[in-house]
Amino acid sequence: AHYARAWVVWNDTQPTKATMTFWKIGFHTSSNVEALLNKEDVRLEELLDEDEIIQECKGRNRQLLNYLCKPEVIAQLFCFITEPPDPCADDKVKVKFPLVSVEVLCSENDMLYDTIFNEPLLLDGFFAFVQRDPPLDAKRAGYFSKVFAALSKRHLSEVIAYFRTRPGLFDSFLKNIAEYSVMELLWGFIEDIGRRFDQDDWNWIAGLNLVAALVDRLSPEYPFEAHANCAELLANLSKRFFCLVHFPPIEALKSGAIAEKLLHAALAMEGSSFHHALTVIIELLSFMRVSPRMCNEEDREEDIKAPPIRDDATDSSTSSSELPEYTTPLSELSPIVQGVCRHLEELCALLRKPPTLNSLQTTMGILSPPLGSARLKAVELVDAVVRLGWKDVNAHLMRVDVVSLLLDLFEEFPWNTFLHNWVEGAIVFAMKGKDDAFRMSLVESNALHKRLAQFCEKEDIGCPDGKERRRGFYGHVIRMANALLEVAKTHDSVRVVLEGSEEWMSFVNGKLAEWNGKEAVVLGGERPLPAELGNESDDDDEEELARMVLGLDSQDQGSVLTADQAQRFMQFLYRKQFAPDMFTFTDDDGCDLEDEGDMDAFEATAEDRMKADSGAGMFAEEEVSPQLFEWCDERTKDPWSRPETDPLKAFTPGDNGGDGDDGDDGDDGGDDGDAWVAFPSVEQGRIEEVGEEEEG
Repeated sequence: AHYARAWVVWNDTQPTKATMTFWKIGFHTSSNVEALLNKEDVRLEELLDEDEIIQECKGRNRQLLNYLCKPEVIAQLFCFITEPPDPCADDKVKVKFPLVSVEVLCSENDMLYDTIFNEPLLLDGFFAFVQRDPPLDAKRAGYFSKVFAALSKRHLSEVIAYFRTRPGLFDSFLKNIAEYSVMELLWGFIEDIGRRFDQDDWNWIAGLNLVAALVDRLSPEYPFEAHANCAELLANLSKRFFCLVHFPPIEALKSGAIAEKLLHAALAMEGSSFHHALTVIIELLSFMRVSPRMCNEEDREEDIKAPPIRDDATDSSTSSSELPEYTTPLSELSPIVQGVCRHLEELCALLRKPPTLNSLQTTMGILSPPLGSARLKAVELVDAVVRLGWKDVNAHLMRVDVVSLLLDLFEEFPWNTFLHNWVEGAIVFAMKGKDDAFRMSLVESNALHKRLAQFCEKEDIGCPDGKERRRGFYGHVIRMANALLEVAKTHDSVRVVLEGSEEWMSFVNGKLAEWNGKEAVVLGGERPLPAELGNESDDDDEEELARMVLGLDSQDQGSVLTADQAQRFMQFLYRKQFAPDMFTFTDDDGCDLEDEGDMDAFEATAEDRMKADSGAGMFAEEEVSPQLFEWCDERTKDPWSRPETDPLKAFTPGDNGGDGDDGDDGDDGGDDGDAWVAFPSVEQGRIEEVGEEEEG
């Protein structure tokens, strides 16, 4: 049968078979797809029902592709994806055929895509799906998004050219932004445009006013899903392209008009709109600090631009570049920073008097009222503002006394870890920042040190289960107190205030010292050895390791080896266990062993050494000669940086018989096939191998 099938290739009566591939000669069984394609009246549904169709399509089956590239067939594939099936249809029509159609259209086949873009009516039918009124069918929106991504990935220019001929089409995507698949589709499309660095494409997207349209949909009149998707898309734009110069969506995000729209949506104080508008603002502020966030690594180096200062900022007297960075005037900062500072009082009013919320039953008792997501988001925004680090911004924070508000909330909600994290982060950053006035206000105006001491004097809270538990913020209090002590070591003004407070000193010498003492206790009573013997560790650990190697008492300071030598000696033992051939002695090694006992000690495996009594250590001091330790100290240094005369070049596996002087002579007198070690050639600057096979 195989010969008969091969004969068909040369049969004059079957000229179309002359292009048969190797696999079709008889080493691969024929699929049902080929049999169906040989029928004159084959239907698309029959092909989609075959399991091999996707494999055949990706395998570039010419006969199959010729069939699939017919415009009427592509139109039917689009129909399976975008049109809801008849309710009476079977499961294949409802589930299988749409899924297989998606895979066929996403098979990255240029023949299919060329046909699609050469027939605008096909694209009109495809994009008719997104022009429907919301809500879209979620499953079909997912199918549509996947096919669109495949088209734009390989033919972005053609997709943009099509959009240019359909001016209102892009608005249809924004109309259905509440559908998550549509948001993903838009983000992928915009990201591809941003990475192309094509000015014509950027000019086109600038004319769409995309950012303004997305911010408009953060208003309360739109549903929660639209708020979430618009906020995610805007945040993604910031993360990916904030440092990209002149990219229209980013230029719009930095503008004063968009800043006002975002703040207006946030200050509406209406549930989801407030929450997601603040999410975008916080993401933008993270790039406007004195020490801004690093831009995405994928951004081009020449497109990196320092974000905080506006391009049109001017100064008639003193240039801002001549001043310390954090003293840049507020008028020269980004509009979003200026807007947030103008509305700090409204945010503080929200923290003082939150929206009415129902009581909340928790395992620790009833919260009435609870903190609420609105106040928690506002605290996150305050943390972002504190981390900006600008002096004028800090002045606004001190004016509205935001630190006292944070400490009050910190005390009022002792079990809210999210709140505690934001408050701790903001206060510690203010302590360690450059602004001395802000730092001093913490201990003078806000009496931070006294508040911390008072938090720890609070009695335990009675819980519904009848037990009393200490408040959940103690760990955060300890960290803030320790951070304040560290700041006092380098700032005398802070130290003077702290030492003048009897309450603070009593707390430091009492409970704080007790807690720090407990935290300093090593788990298990002693510090473990490093996970890998080759890792670097602290000097104290190295000294302890040296004593263990030498079998010395823990109090004995008369170590024969230095800590650095002990570290390299342990590296030697580790390598000796897993690569013993690298450390075989030869006469050329330059190591003069005093007696046979030294050799026996060195040739013992690491496992045998570890079996020694714990009190005696791994080696008794008198068992190993000083020459042996000296040899080990030299031997375990970096072999790749040694001079040409280093004895490492003479290493051979056992009794190789070669002279060891040149890597090209490894077959002289030795066993064939002993290609066992690589060493550097300093003069040639390359690695050569000793014991190379003759055939090699």
